Amino acid sequence: MGQPLYQVQGLIDRHGVAVFSANFALYGDMSRRVMATLRTLVPSVEVYSIDEAFFDLHGIAEPLDDYGRRIGRTIRRNTGIPVSIGIAPTKTLAKIASKLAKRYPKLDGCCYMHRPEDIEKVLATFPLHEVWGIGRRYGKLFDSMRITTARQFIELPEEWIHRRMGITGLRTWRELQGIECIGFEQMPQQKQQITVSRSFPKEIYEREELERIVAEFASMCAEKLRAQRALCGQIHGFIFTNRHRDDQPQRYETAVLTLPEPTDSTLEIVRQARAALRQIYRPGFGYKKAGVTLAQIVPATGVQGTLFAPPDKGKHARLMEALDRVNKVYGRGSIVIAAQGTEPFRMNREHLSPRYTTDWRELLTVKAKKGGSHRTGKTDGRTDDTPLLPSQGAQRGAVRGVPQPFVLRLPAVGNLPLRPSQRLLQTVHGSLLRSGTAGKDSGRDALCRAPDAAVSSPRSPAASAAVSDPIRRRKAIARITCS
Repeated sequence: MGQPLYQVQGLIDRHGVAVFSANFALYGDMSRRVMATLRTLVPSVEVYSIDEAFFDLHGIAEPLDDYGRRIGRTIRRNTGIPVSIGIAPTKTLAKIASKLAKRYPKLDGCCYMHRPEDIEKVLATFPLHEVWGIGRRYGKLFDSMRITTARQFIELPEEWIHRRMGITGLRTWRELQGIECIGFEQMPQQKQQITVSRSFPKEIYEREELERIVAEFASMCAEKLRAQRALCGQIHGFIFTNRHRDDQPQRYETAVLTLPEPTDSTLEIVRQARAALRQIYRPGFGYKKAGVTLAQIVPATGVQGTLFAPPDKGKHARLMEALDRVNKVYGRGSIVIAAQGTEPFRMNREHLSPRYTTDWRELLTVKAKKGGSHRTGKTDGRTDDTPLLPSQGAQRGAVRGVPQPFVLRLPAVGNLPLRPSQRLLQTVHGSLLRSGTAGKDSGRDALCRAPDAAVSSPRSPAASAAVSDPIRRRKAIARITCS
């Protein structure tokens, strides 16, 4: 659980701690780029979370530890994100291996754990509470039994594990012994719940203001629901006060409403969320956080309707489709329902880092220095060097303030979907050509070429031969996390 910033402000000032607010747009975009790079290097990928994925290494010909390190270097080069890679026979062991890769720098970002003696040695000292699938509840149980390592856990009888922990615990027990029990899923599973909740910059006392914010949260939930082509049958609304204010009365309230028929309609979901808020709101309390959760989620196809379903259901579905399409093209919030108001909810993010990859106003500034050195910064933070941006010199046919000759160095982008960045680079290159600064061929290669193939594609002839060669067939699952 986090701690309020004001409670540690003295510690931050004394030690010069860098503070950053949550930058969800940047995190999500960089995660997509990491996963896109990974998909070009391995046969199949299962995205587990925003900073974690499993990938299948069946049939890879070259040594897997070298292959994993090459994957890590390619991702670091393409995105700037360091990653930790663990390779092992099962998912649970791969997660342990990735933690070792992060913990020990000598492994160079990749831990290949496959020999039985190595696995046994690792499990003998690996803390049980860090094993995937144990959790807090079972962690307390095993602490009371003085079972603290993964090795002690797998020495327990199979019948005892099944009786006390069920099939999920039995899978973990077997996976730690190298028996694959948790399947590989290339397609992400649908979410069983969708939640949007935020803390407010200050306490809110008025119901009308809370209703506007809850309506916005419910609208965001509905948009996510339609994105996975699903319907919800239940809506949870909750609000609570500032738990860090001991001088104020505390209140935590939640309401659950079951819908007569599953829906993905923003209008219906917002209406029900506001109704839930009216049930739990009490005047006189300063509320610090609110949220909306959609539950009982089912696929949009094959749902049985009710006798009293509205006759214009198809028309309503087309309305939601048009709403999503407009907001996708022109940006979220371009069209909203009236209950959300005209001012979107804004979190308190005074220490927000730039959204380098998702906002044209916050693109990186690229500067050229004599001898090939380079610096980067925000576009609005001008220095003595003239930024290489289309609005500053490129439109006039020259890039002023650039030493001659110069080398422009940028992180390679490969086949990633970086169209805005590529357009920017091409604009810069065009201005250099017009000013006679760059050659027609060499300049474009320096600016926009894809990175060298540091990792051979598993779909290459060599990889295909490895699959057909019985000696080279190996079973391995890898787990990658952003360090």
